[in-house]
Amino acid sequence: MSRFPADRSSNATHVGIIALLLALLLALAVLLFWPALSGPFLFDDFPNLQNLRELGDHFTRESVGRYLAAWQGHPGRPLAALSFLIEDHAWPTDPETFKRNNLLWHLLVGIGVFSLARKLARLHVPARPFADWIALASMALWLIHPMQLSATMLVVQRMTVFSNGLIVAGLLVYLVILACTATPNLTRAVVALAALAAFGGLAFLAKENGPLIFAYATALNLTLAAPLLARFPDLPRRLLWLGTAGMTVLLALGLLWQVRDFGAAYATRDFDLWERVLTQGRILFDYLANILVPNMSTSVFHDDYTISRGLLTPWTTLPAVLAISILTVLAWRLRRRFPLFSFAVFWFLAGHLIESTVIPLELYFEHRNYLAMLGPIFALSALLISSRSDIRHLLRAALLTWIGLTAFISHTVAKTWGDSIELAEVWKLEKPYSTRATQFLASKYAELGFYDGARNILERGLQEIPEADELAFQKALLDCIYGRAEEEEFERLIEIAGEARQARIVPDVLAALQPHVQSQHCGDVLTPDRYRRLVDALLSNPEYAQQTEMVAHLHYLLAEFYLKLDRPEEALHQFQASWSAVPDPQVAVNAGQIALYLGDRETAEEELKKARKSRKPAFKEFLYPLKHQIGPLEKRLDSFSRKEGNRDNGQ
Repeated sequence: MSRFPADRSSNATHVGIIALLLALLLALAVLLFWPALSGPFLFDDFPNLQNLRELGDHFTRESVGRYLAAWQGHPGRPLAALSFLIEDHAWPTDPETFKRNNLLWHLLVGIGVFSLARKLARLHVPARPFADWIALASMALWLIHPMQLSATMLVVQRMTVFSNGLIVAGLLVYLVILACTATPNLTRAVVALAALAAFGGLAFLAKENGPLIFAYATALNLTLAAPLLARFPDLPRRLLWLGTAGMTVLLALGLLWQVRDFGAAYATRDFDLWERVLTQGRILFDYLANILVPNMSTSVFHDDYTISRGLLTPWTTLPAVLAISILTVLAWRLRRRFPLFSFAVFWFLAGHLIESTVIPLELYFEHRNYLAMLGPIFALSALLISSRSDIRHLLRAALLTWIGLTAFISHTVAKTWGDSIELAEVWKLEKPYSTRATQFLASKYAELGFYDGARNILERGLQEIPEADELAFQKALLDCIYGRAEEEEFERLIEIAGEARQARIVPDVLAALQPHVQSQHCGDVLTPDRYRRLVDALLSNPEYAQQTEMVAHLHYLLAEFYLKLDRPEEALHQFQASWSAVPDPQVAVNAGQIALYLGDRETAEEELKKARKSRKPAFKEFLYPLKHQIGPLEKRLDSFSRKEGNRDNGQ
């Protein structure tokens, strides 16, 4: 009895120390990442955040619905999209507040990671002090890892932070419910699965990888949480397996269904499904190496990554595929004897089930490891801290060194992220054969008025990356802006357009070229006829013609172009061609408005019928009902009909 007060005092001291260190780690993360906040918008920030323009000057039910409906995909990540309204509702805007709030969200998820790691550590090492130190070390490495700069300083990747934060919360609730023995077994199983479904659903509204919560839960059930499941009778235990492993299998089948037509799914990629799967084997080991040994590389551009064209091309493909297969088999066979090892393998693979398998996404992005990296980090932290060998002090010193090195690298890299020009120059040095790194550096030089520097970068890029025809389009735009364009350059560009590889930046360049048609600096070179021929060349290019959304966009650009030239008849035809490629109700409404302007009521009514037929997905229709788009055309048609009726009566 005399020892009890002392034990309570010791326990309180331990809790106080852990709480203090947790707060210090959060403060350290802010200190390390803060220099990056002054950096620019980057990469996918532009095509996504420009949707803020849809809000106009005020918030209304209609403007917010229009903004949410503008996001690509179904349902279009509305939870993440709404979060961007915290900072601003205009575009362009200041990136710093967005990045600062991303960092704050990251800290919040970090607290969830600590809580989850603490739960897992207590399953692995029941002794409380060990479990707390494991959780603290895991959270520290995860929170300040330099790879997390990709998820926090790419503003639009808040969707990754949100989605994975909700997954962490769901898994934490799941484990708490499983351990709550006061509740009947069957009730616990049902409520635990309901929690996974609820949090997974919310995570899905932030990003489509929300269903990974079931894959992560399966990894837990197979390894560290297996003792919890073993306490359940057969029926609730089978129900838990059905609701986690069963849902994971359904998710995998759903991914395969998405690419059931391999040719169509990969039509716009320079790799096929087999090549993607082979390449991902190598990429997963690249990820793992960078997680365990953080490096100074900062670039988010990996469009220069060598694609595996076969098992021996490059030769590292076969060893990578074999290693993943062997690790997976070992993790399965050793899941009871060495659950920590199996947990690391299964968790890491679960995190990459959607984005690193068969879906035809781009090959490589660091932010895909945002939560997946926790598996290897936790396993190593637990191994080093809980070791009872003679060299345990040396192992723990190695862990502290790992944390210190990670902190130093993160702060160094964050400084680069905070300087636009340095960032662009470093990324070009790191990725000399990356088209995007070349474009990024050229654009930064152009923003500063360094015409010669920007042009030299683009010309050198065309020499180093001969297949990057999109650089020729950007060079032409640069020359137009500075009044240095020549007729031969645009004639050559028209030839290139007919054979160029598909690049999503090219339509953006064409849109940027429109104001320079017949302009003071570029008008003699960029004539209306030459601009039309340039777009027509792209439309005849098989690389572009096979992608209906690209065809629709190009016709839409021509429609806008003809409107600026005050040639409404031709604009009408282009809007109609755009709708034929992708039936968008707004395009049909635009065509109807022009038809009314031309006095053609019959065509306007046909376009209104087409707009009504262009049904949107149910959730998009809820966000921004079709009536808001077709309403103005209906009113104009009614007004037009009344005027015609009054004229007839007057006669």
